[in-house]
Amino acid sequence: MSLVELSALIGALLPTVVAVVNQPRWPAWARAIATVLVCVAAGAASAAAAGELTGKTWLEAAGVVFAAALTTYHAWWKPSGITNAIEDATSVRR
Repeated sequence: MSLVELSALIGALLPTVVAVVNQPRWPAWARAIATVLVCVAAGAASAAAAGELTGKTWLEAAGVVFAAALTTYHAWWKPSGITNAIEDATSVRR
């Protein structure tokens, strides 16, 4: 599996991980930053798993992960309600 394919696969599944991290009560900017950070970490992990953890390949992997995560979130995860259910189930209540 190529780095791009691996990164796209990870990105497609990543909205479930982001839903665990993000908290519904956080402001939009904090949720966006958390999403970017999770995508960057996942990009580094996919580049490392492919044995290509260099500056350029890491950035490419992070970009593919980010694009795949946003695309699949808006196309499938959000409309299905799965990520909202995950957020509700994993949110820390005060």
